[in-house]
Amino acid sequence: MEKTFIFCRRPIDCAEFWSAFYWFLKQDMTDPPGVSLKILELRIVDYYTGRTQESVRNTILKQFSIDHSCLRVLIATVALGLGVNCSNVSRVIHFCVPEDIETYVQQIGRAGRVGSLTQCTMLFGCGVYKKFCNQYVTIIDKSDQHKELLI
Repeated sequence: MEKTFIFCRRPIDCAEFWSAFYWFLKQDMTDPPGVSLKILELRIVDYYTGRTQESVRNTILKQFSIDHSCLRVLIATVALGLGVNCSNVSRVIHFCVPEDIETYVQQIGRAGRVGSLTQCTMLFGCGVYKKFCNQYVTIIDKSDQHKELLI
């Protein structure tokens, strides 16, 4: 089953996204529908930050890495660091521009590990556009290494 990462900069953004999913999905936040959200293994959407308890983080990562688990969307901060291997991720959504190009490449590299096409989307406001263009386009223009990483 295809999975999606949603990256946010702040833990509060992750919590708000999770709350939005809950508001829209209500009883369908679990599989099967209507089961208690306290049963982490049955959640369809979850979030992972540096503030998440270690035992909960371990459960979330275990569930997300299983192909046919209930967990389909994982909202995370950079706390979802290197070494996490989830081969079935087909979408990466950034709710904001990452701190730097290396972080962006590392995060989008979490998808498409089984050789399938990947969809990466970045959402940001007009005020960020100029900063984004200056930082990312300049780096891409000046560095063949980053061009290869992005292509």
